[in-house]
Amino acid sequence: MSTLIVCIVFEKETEECLAVWLKDEVVPALFTEVGATGNQNPILLYLPMEKDTLGELVSSRVAGTIQECTAQQNNGSFVCLLLSVFWDGTTEESKSVFSNLKKFSVSDSTEFQGLQSSLGDTKLEFLLQALNAKKGQHNMKNNETALINSLQGKVKKAALWANDGQATTSPSIKKESTGGSADGHLGMLDISPEALGAAASQAQGECFVVVASPTKEGLLERVTTLRDNAEKANLGVSAVLLDPREVVVSQEPKKTEWAQEFLLRKTCSGGGHIQMRLAMCGNVDSGKSTLTSVLTRGCRDDGRGFARAFVFNHKHESVTGRTSSISENHLGFTATGEVVNYQLGGATQSHTPATLRSFTPQELSSRSSKVLTLYDLAGHEKYLKTTVLGMTRNMPDYSCIVVSGNNGIQRMTKEHLALCLALKLPFFIVVTRIDSTPANVMKETLDNINKLMKIPTVKKLPYPITTHDEMILAAKNLKNDRIAPIFRSVT
Repeated sequence: MSTLIVCIVFEKETEECLAVWLKDEVVPALFTEVGATGNQNPILLYLPMEKDTLGELVSSRVAGTIQECTAQQNNGSFVCLLLSVFWDGTTEESKSVFSNLKKFSVSDSTEFQGLQSSLGDTKLEFLLQALNAKKGQHNMKNNETALINSLQGKVKKAALWANDGQATTSPSIKKESTGGSADGHLGMLDISPEALGAAASQAQGECFVVVASPTKEGLLERVTTLRDNAEKANLGVSAVLLDPREVVVSQEPKKTEWAQEFLLRKTCSGGGHIQMRLAMCGNVDSGKSTLTSVLTRGCRDDGRGFARAFVFNHKHESVTGRTSSISENHLGFTATGEVVNYQLGGATQSHTPATLRSFTPQELSSRSSKVLTLYDLAGHEKYLKTTVLGMTRNMPDYSCIVVSGNNGIQRMTKEHLALCLALKLPFFIVVTRIDSTPANVMKETLDNINKLMKIPTVKKLPYPITTHDEMILAAKNLKNDRIAPIFRSVT
């Protein structure tokens, strides 16, 4: 098992109290959540005014800690989490510091290679997380659970961590494959309540399960057993593959099985729900606020700003139609996948405001097993600092880059894409206004998106989503930060 080391770097004396809080409260909880071994007393660095010595300081302190741990535990792999606390992450000085620290997370950089060579055969991986304290220190302390969950997800996605057996899926779950598994069976063999509960707990509350049988009738029996046992384990079951499918398990001799995939999710109504955060970014007038409102309110836009009015915070935003602040919206899901917002709000296709009922985050959290928080960010250039604040302080897990079909890729689209790449934030793309965009313009927009994804500084695989199966495949692989799913929306 890899050893986890946490290094906290803070810029000014005003951040020292926040750094101490991270050291005393957040880091011990993080070690408990990920079940980590290693240095329980994280390295605490005061960032000197001479920025040129920062790399040497980080290298020497981290190398010293690794040598101490190696002498005590004889462990050969380490994951180092760098927490960089800035008062204002938008200043040039802060950007320079972040750029210097970012070099440690690039395996072919001079800084990383120099540190790695001094450690010999010891394997090392750096993770970098920037925390913006300006206007957010109080909120950050109030959102301690969200911060711990975000850091926990970052650690578990580390290559060294995953390769040491810390994957988020149960070992008893076989991945769906036409080549079959080593024992000639497909899917999860043990579907007892205890095994299902353990699989969901190990995967942070929800996991995919494949159920298979040589015959279709046998599969239906196992599905019934799965649902009964999941209910005993306080889990909700929703079908990922809507219909059973015949899958080739082995070629010689040829053997097939009937299989169906399901999503298990813990029933957490009343508190302790699963949390996920999504940043909505993109150029101004691309439809971010409208898309956010349609998703969270279940209403249809009238083309004149009806939907987006529900997510605006200020009067001048409603007048101009442009977001200038960070709007926080919530989308709740039950254990079986139903959207709680639509049940509370009385979702309708009508444009009449009287048919929509307002709801509070407390109502959603009390009825939801999973809550997705959507941060609607500003798209105008003069509000870029606000967008940067929203993408750092709120610690989103994923990002949605909204592109207008008729306007295409604009300058701020590229700026927001660069932010996602700098923060190593997995993202997907939603192309809006496909109903009002001519076919030739839409084709040009999609071609430009594909070209942008393939440039050397981005290196993403464009993956257009047109079918249900493609959507499921994209959802499973988005966390690997290699593909860029592309959706098309009417809004």
